[in-house]
Amino acid sequence: MGKDEYLYAMALRALFDGRNSVSISDSMILRHTFASHLVMKGVDLRTVAKLMGHRDISVTMRYAHLAPDHLQAAVDVLAQPIPVERQSAG
Repeated sequence: MGKDEYLYAMALRALFDGRNSVSISDSMILRHTFASHLVMKGVDLRTVAKLMGHRDISVTMRYAHLAPDHLQAAVDVLAQPIPVERQSAG
């Protein structure tokens, strides 16, 4: 089990163990899991920063390692054809 899966399991356990409240550390685990999953699903870091309420992108950069394929994906965009609009005679 990786670190993110462990944190996610701990967060779920905290939510469903019958307590009426969630501790600060539990809420931090939930936030970390939320951000981690967004990045792993391909959401760009600026959007994650906005959703997390980070004022400084450097805070969000701690999640960048979770998306190592983003550089290749950016280059792969160049292989896609550029759509050309056809104008009708008129």
